[in-house]
Amino acid sequence: MEAVLDERKISLGEVVNLQIGSTVLLDVTPEDPVRVKCGGVPLTTAQVGRVGDKIAIAVNEDIRAFRELLREQGAI
Repeated sequence: MEAVLDERKISLGEVVNLQIGSTVLLDVTPEDPVRVKCGGVPLTTAQVGRVGDKIAIAVNEDIRAFRELLREQGAI
């Protein structure tokens, strides 16, 4: 499972110039939902939060439609 904050294209030159402590600005705010993917397949969105000392996500949308698609394809 992946919780994707943002995706952006940067040049290879920018990548090779990254150093420890480099900052990469994203086009999202801390309140924006993250995209939840599994195996690169988008499932839903979620809000980032915290439970104790762990980072957590709270799912925003029902994923029943995705489950039905997997059933139809015989994946589950």
